[in-house]
Amino acid sequence: MPESATACTVTYLETLGITAGDARSILMDYAGMRAEMRGVTSVDFLERAGIAGQFVLIETGTLGALSMDEAAGARNAALAPLLLAPCDVRSHAALSVAPNVTVPATASDALWIVTHIDAVPVHKDSAAARVVSHSERSRRAPGCLRFEAWQQAGRANHMTLIEVWSGAAAHDDHRVADDTRGYRDHLAPACGALYDERVYRRIVS
Repeated sequence: MPESATACTVTYLETLGITAGDARSILMDYAGMRAEMRGVTSVDFLERAGIAGQFVLIETGTLGALSMDEAAGARNAALAPLLLAPCDVRSHAALSVAPNVTVPATASDALWIVTHIDAVPVHKDSAAARVVSHSERSRRAPGCLRFEAWQQAGRANHMTLIEVWSGAAAHDDHRVADDTRGYRDHLAPACGALYDERVYRRIVS
């Protein structure tokens, strides 16, 4: 990922299973269009593994490029009849992001993990420090294609991890590794909600 990617927008969407195909088409068109815009460095469109109709859209780039614009407004208007709830849009600043990291479209077996971490406000700094150190170590793990930590704008105690693994086996090995278990043990007392880890697959045209 280029160094100019200083911001990240994570948009969660949920549709009825029977309307998932229509939503998928709208989001694929939007992702393709956004990827060509100046200041946008990556756009990844994911669908939750095993649950039809639950999507997440991850956009990285400059803060100005990721601000809510006419294109996103048109996307939301087209999706509105299909959604079970409004789009949940979360803007982030970089917490621990390696530059120049891309996951090729040919990595069809890659497993994408998006984790929301909600720390108790009084422990937000110590939680962020643990998330950063975990991210830096995890990038060196076998099978890791991408590992990023982002901090939500206006809610510094909320963080999002974006992980990409070469496959399920690599992710499983990382989850049971001593470093990961130690990180989870030390982070748990600082959390104010469940460690919300979700598994996705990327959708490509």
